[in-house]
Amino acid sequence: MTMTFPVVDIRSICLGCFTSVVAFLIVRLSVCLPAFANQRGPTPRKKNKDGTLATIRTMIIWGSGGHTAEMILLIEKLSNKKLSPVHCVLAETDKTSFEKIENAQVTMQFHHK
Repeated sequence: MTMTFPVVDIRSICLGCFTSVVAFLIVRLSVCLPAFANQRGPTPRKKNKDGTLATIRTMIIWGSGGHTAEMILLIEKLSNKKLSPVHCVLAETDKTSFEKIENAQVTMQFHHK
């Protein structure tokens, strides 16, 4: 008994694969492109009635989690013209943060409870 295998044309296999890849890409682009079209840039800052840029009221809560140095660097990098006023809440249990803030000479308003 001899086995016979069907003859397959390599061109038909390549054409089938190519058609599948093209169909996949069309579906993928039709899903992804609308998502990119809906993305917006950064939100513009609001303006005061006189046309000047409005400041952003900010509250920083300092705790004993160990991120005091990072917060000080972040505040020093930010413009005082953008963030005003900056209110700080300091935990009573956190004694070292207040000393670090004083040494860094960061100007903020502290609220003690």
